[in-house]
Amino acid sequence: MELSDVLSCLPFSEQLLENSFKWKVFFLEGVGRLRGKQAIAPLSEEINNSIDGFKTTYKFLMEMSEDLDQIIEVFLVAHSGEKEINKQKTDGEFYELYDYTIELFDSSYWIVCCKDKKYVKALEKRFNDVSVSEFIPS
Repeated sequence: MELSDVLSCLPFSEQLLENSFKWKVFFLEGVGRLRGKQAIAPLSEEINNSIDGFKTTYKFLMEMSEDLDQIIEVFLVAHSGEKEINKQKTDGEFYELYDYTIELFDSSYWIVCCKDKKYVKALEKRFNDVSVSEFIPS
């Protein structure tokens, strides 16, 4: 399962995802080149060392997913509200504050946190072994 597969289950048009959502990546580890040219290591370093995340777009995330040989770990957030996406102290704070939090661990285990039941249903329909849990804020 690739990042583009997870993102393509979002129940919105590509135009809406590009123009109405804010996107930030807070961690990225991958292998490959962007557009066949730029190695991913400098971008990963920029993202991982950023104080408040790397602002990006839906289109860039889809292209990155298609370009890279492998995404090993990623932590990204999407939000359609007015407030900016800022780094939080805990994952739970991200889950509470923003529309979508998507994490990949060790190339194999995804955690997607959202309040969007249509998205959850789309993930369940598309992928095997989807486990749904309710997040209980602290």
